Formats: sequence, C-alpha cells, structure tokens
Amino acid sequence: MSGREWAALLLQTLLIACAVVAVVSLQTERSAVAGMTLLGIILVALQVAPRLPWPRIWPAGWAFASGFNMLVWLSLLLTTLLFDPFFGAVAVLISAALLMTSRRTAGASRNARWKILILVWLGYLNLIWLVTGYDQNLRGAFYGGLLSILALLVLCRLWFRLGPIGLQIVNTLLLLLVGLPTAGLIYEVHGKPEIRPETFRNYYSFEKAKGNPAAFARAQEYYMHWWVIFQERFFEPTGQASPSFRLRPNSRGYFVQCPVSINSKGFRGREIAGEKGDIYRIVALGESTTFGMTCEPDDKPWPELLEQMIRERLKTRRPVEVINAGTPAYSICDNLLILPARILPLKPDMIISYHGANGFCLIDQTLVWPVGAAPPPYQERPLKLAADFEYRLKVRHFMNRERKLFHTSPACANPLQTKYADAYR
Repeated sequence: MSGREWAALLLQTLLIACAVVAVVSLQTERSAVAGMTLLGIILVALQVAPRLPWPRIWPAGWAFASGFNMLVWLSLLLTTLLFDPFFGAVAVLISAALLMTSRRTAGASRNARWKILILVWLGYLNLIWLVTGYDQNLRGAFYGGLLSILALLVLCRLWFRLGPIGLQIVNTLLLLLVGLPTAGLIYEVHGKPEIRPETFRNYYSFEKAKGNPAAFARAQEYYMHWWVIFQERFFEPTGQASPSFRLRPNSRGYFVQCPVSINSKGFRGREIAGEKGDIYRIVALGESTTFGMTCEPDDKPWPELLEQMIRERLKTRRPVEVINAGTPAYSICDNLLILPARILPLKPDMIISYHGANGFCLIDQTLVWPVGAAPPPYQERPLKLAADFEYRLKVRHFMNRERKLFHTSPACANPLQTKYADAYR
C-alpha cells in the first residue's frame, strides 16, 4: 500500500473509533456498540480488499455493512435515543467513513450501493436537526434540517438513475419541503390580523372572531394593552390594604375609542349633586361589568342605559337618577368596605348589586372540581401551521380520552355558607 492509502486507512480507522467511543459514552444497548464496531471492522477490511484475491468481497462487505447498520438502528430505537442531537456527530463520522470506502469500489452499481448507506446516515443527521428544531422551537436548526434534506434529495437525483416511481417520490418530497414552509409563512402572516380600533368589535369575543383563535388572541392582546393604559390613567392608591386603589376623581381619558370621565366623587359619569332633593336615586354597585369597559365611541355602560330607559319608557312622576358606582377589579368584599363611607352618604333609594367574576374565588368551596389530566398546552413551533395542526390533534385525543370526568365531593355544597353569601347578608 502506498503512503496515501495508509493515511486513508488510518483516517478511516480513527473515524470509526470516534464513532464507537461516542456510542459507548451514551450508554446505549450493547448491540449498538457491537454493530458499530463490526461495521468499522468491515470498512477497514474493505480498505485493503483490492490486495486480497477474493472476488466477491465487495458484495459480501456491503451486505454485512448493511446488516450491522440495521443492528445499530434497531438498538437506537430500543434505547429511545434515536433523536439525541449527539448522534448527529456519530452520523457525520459514519458518513465520512462510508464515503472513503465507496471511493475505492469499482463499478457504478457497487458504488451506488455504498452511496445508499451514506444517504441513510446523512438523512438521519438531517432528521435529528429537523426533529430537535421542531421540538425545541429552534428555527435555525429546523429550517437548516429542511434545507439539508432538500440538498440530499437533489443529490439522490444526481447519484442514481431513478425510475418513474422513484422520480415521482423524490419530486413530491421536494415540493412538500418547499411548499409546506411557504404555506406556513403565508399562514403565519395572515393568521395574525391587525387589530385596529375600528375592527376590534369583530374580534373581541371568540364568537365574534368566528372561532379564529389567532384573531381572538390578538384582540385580547389589544384589550390588555388598553387595560394597562386605563390603570395608569384612572387608578390611584388608597393607602389601605383593601381596597388598595380607587378611581381617580376628575380624571378623563379613553378606553380604546370610548371616552371615559370620572366625576369628583370618584364614580363614572356626570357630577352628582350633594342634595338629591326629590330625585329617586339608584346606585349601581359592581365590578368592571357595571363600570362598563366600553370600546366604541357610542358605547354606554348599563347604568346609564338603565336611567335612559326609565325616563323614556316609565314616565315617572319623580325624576330618576342612576349612579354608576362600579369599579373595575373590585369584588363584592371591596364594595362592602366602601359602602358606609362612599355609597350610603349618597342616600340611595335603591342599590342594584351586579357582582360576579371577581368574586368566584369566594365560592370555590361550593364548586365540583373535575379530576383528571390537564388539557394539553399549546407549544410554539418553528412552523406555526404545523404547531396548530399538532395542537388540534392533541386536543382531539384529550377530549376522546377525558370524556368521562371523575369528580370530587365539594367541601361545602351550600352556596349560602360562603364568604360571598356573607358579604351579601
């Protein structure tokens, strides 16, 4: 053997040795280590094959190498390490060793057989990039894997004479690998509609968004953006533990496009006279659903509509005034605390209490809680189209599996024995 042949033999031996050491370090099945070692022995033996008098050593060597490859793959499947990113380095080492062997083969058919093994290991390497990038939401690794698989398919067309069926399969895969990311990009761009004030009414509820989760999520982001602005503009601390804030008197501003004004007594609406005189005064007490998180310019909170409807429809002898005493983020307990100091001095003839969502924590002990697995969370992926498809499959599987929910007995089944009921009493 010449010096160049000895150098190639030593390099190939080193590549195989590194691959074997890497497999051993991952504590895989012994069969994987054995298969990798025997594959290395075969490749090294074939490196000196031209010096041997055996005419069928190349076909036999390829058959043995293919068998030992299968042994390695089956072992990786058994140890659930098939998509470990570290095996990408092993795939590179084995591909390089196989390439060195294929270059010494004589004949196009023999060379093509060895190139099949090379493509299998390189495909495995790209599959690791693809799966790891998708699972961990690594866009670089994911799209790098897609591009590498595209290059392998092109290489497959250059290396082999494919028949009609083979060409159809390769061309279909090429179209999928190009078309799927393109469709995903279009879906991601158009799946996030721009939520402007004038179009917010079309998306503020899931029903209005026509069941479009992306549009509804964008509307919620838009709403929360205005909620932060609202708190900064209209809330002021009270210096007490509860309630810790109140509406800032004489403040003005907007929520989305609807004007909001707070009077000098800290309630939404026009000014309230100190002496009510002959007025029949109704105080609407509640949370944000009473205050009215109105968004459009002509939107009105329900206490204001109530006053308008009474005046227009009932034609009462005494004038009727409805005061909006709702405060966003308050619960019935907060309003109970402000009742003596801020509500009763208004001398109301009637108090309408509309509380609910903010007090759900006060009735937890009366609720019957389902026992079972939590619904699957939505996972961000490099390709949003694939992420949404994956999520829908998970939800469908979850719903089929959790149709029959088991329940625990509530600690207190009587709602009248809760803090919520105590607050009303």
